[in-house]
Amino acid sequence: MNLDEVIFDFSNVNFATRSFLDEFYNVFIKGHHVKLENVPNEIAIILGYCFKKCV
Repeated sequence: MNLDEVIFDFSNVNFATRSFLDEFYNVFIKGHHVKLENVPNEIAIILGYCFKKCV
């Protein structure tokens, strides 16, 4: 599956379970070059992504 041109926009995401984020990471992020936008800090930390606003 080629996900090199996929953008996931988290603009309206206020909450996500750890279980969902684990599966999201394993299926869509791990081994792919997807783009994530507007990711809340808490979700970015769980996913292992740190954007400029991460502490």
